[in-house]
Amino acid sequence: MSALVSQADLEAMFTAERVAEVFCVQTVTGATTGVVDSTPLTMAIRMGSAEAERVIMGAYGSSFPYTADTCPDTLKQLVGVLVMHQGVLRRPDCMAKPDKSPYFEAWKQARADLKDLREGFQRLSTTDLPANVGGQVSNHNPTTSQPFFFVADSTGSGGFNSGSF
Repeated sequence: MSALVSQADLEAMFTAERVAEVFCVQTVTGATTGVVDSTPLTMAIRMGSAEAERVIMGAYGSSFPYTADTCPDTLKQLVGVLVMHQGVLRRPDCMAKPDKSPYFEAWKQARADLKDLREGFQRLSTTDLPANVGGQVSNHNPTTSQPFFFVADSTGSGGFNSGSF
């Protein structure tokens, strides 16, 4: 798994000041330095990328067509929000309260958009043949046996209700 965004991507999307605000070094007293702490930023990028891959890839694994190479801007746009939300969640005022994050609504929308990507891939093309085309069906009944029906004939005799089965 690779990181789908970088610090430069986040700064381009949210400004360097906002990224520094979310991922700044905190002193023991809770004061911030305004300098990006690379450890939580790196972890948030890994977790945001993993979350995006978990939502869109599912069982497809490496065969999924939406990767950082095939649609980088789409994934960066969505993963950037996931990373910023992940960064805010490490703050004491947002721990165990994800809805207090200023990125919470954008995070929900990003996850929904990632799910839409996955579902869009799941829709089969009208030109692709299903994997089971060309199979054979075999009948193991002897060719001399007559089919048996549980319905009466035109005279009303036979069938399920006559007891002749």
